[in-house]
Amino acid sequence: MYRTYLIFGSFCFTMFFFVWFFIPETKGISLEAMDRLFGVTDAPTKPLTETVDEKYDHEVGREKRVEVA
Repeated sequence: MYRTYLIFGSFCFTMFFFVWFFIPETKGISLEAMDRLFGVTDAPTKPLTETVDEKYDHEVGREKRVEVA
């Protein structure tokens, strides 16, 4: 009758201890320090928004947009 609840509860209980002991605290750490902490070796060269816009433009067949200042 309470089998689903017990499975869910035991999973949550287990994950609490996993997170408490194995996931590092990132409050107050700079982005560069987080890259070193999680082992990121190469940072993206373009901002994410430009990459997404270029992919969308390619999918819909538009030419690359040029901004005029």
